Amino acid sequence: MQDMERLFERHDVYLSNVPMGYIRDFMQRANWDARLLVIKGPKGVGKSTLLQQFIKTRFDEDDRLKAWAPDETRL
Repeated sequence: MQDMERLFERHDVYLSNVPMGYIRDFMQRANWDARLLVIKGPKGVGKSTLLQQFIKTRFDEDDRLKAWAPDETRL
């Protein structure tokens, strides 16, 4: 269980650094309840930031049911 606590601590630090000054309008347009949501775009346009912002706005800080799995797989 110690490893999970370290993972949660790292996750908390990671999310604490997410910029919240500008949130793209896609955040409101996306169907976040869909079984699958594909966010595709070139490197550096803010896909990962968008997902981090989503986590910060939709989940409590102490919620430990979050999942984060960034992937560089090409679709």
